[in-house]
Amino acid sequence: LLATEGVEAAAFFREVHPGRFKLSMRSLQGVAIGDICQKLGGGGHANAAGATLEVSPYETMDRIRRLLAGRI
Repeated sequence: LLATEGVEAAAFFREVHPGRFKLSMRSLQGVAIGDICQKLGGGGHANAAGATLEVSPYETMDRIRRLLAGRI
């Protein structure tokens, strides 16, 4: 997805158990997603990070959008 023109960050969700999701995020230079995943209870690096969540992907995406607001 990062090779797509205009895309600077991508999030992937995988349900590992009913209601439990693994989030994996990647971004281009200049879009630090490590701190975002840390705020979601995970961790990682500035351009590759993730978290395990017990919140729906839709709710998580809304939170990620709010956290990214003004950064991209």
